[in-house]
Amino acid sequence: MKKINFEDFSINPFTSLAFEWALLVVEDQVETNAMTIAWGQFGVLWREYVASVYVRNTRYSKHILDNGQRFSLCFFDESYKSLLKYFGTVSKKDEDKILKSGLTLDKIDNIPYFKEAKLVITCNTFYQTPLPLENVNEKIKACYYSDEEYHEMYIGKIEGIYQK
Repeated sequence: MKKINFEDFSINPFTSLAFEWALLVVEDQVETNAMTIAWGQFGVLWREYVASVYVRNTRYSKHILDNGQRFSLCFFDESYKSLLKYFGTVSKKDEDKILKSGLTLDKIDNIPYFKEAKLVITCNTFYQTPLPLENVNEKIKACYYSDEEYHEMYIGKIEGIYQK
């Protein structure tokens, strides 16, 4: 992986997550896990380059992210789409997804990522907050939150961007 300058970072913010997806890779002092994400943003906040991700309060990865605070976003070629679907539908509570996937776990800046990724963004969480259901539009609440789950927003300062 080669580190690139922020100014050379080029990603379509409307398709990269919504249609191509990414793996959010998290680690704390005990374990590592990955889950597929399809929601998020890239931008500038508090004069820092940031990535925002959203994790449901019921996802296994949430407690790991809460304890570890650092994460990577791994983007893959289209040929990995079925594997990304797998990471989004199976919980680590049920099986070791990383081991079963055959992906190669490594670290950049002491943050876990997958070597097979075409693009990796490493982040350090510096803000997180729940998205309270009482503040969600009724139409959106009916569509996404009928089960009374909610998402937690994590804003990570981007520490590095790497590509093959």
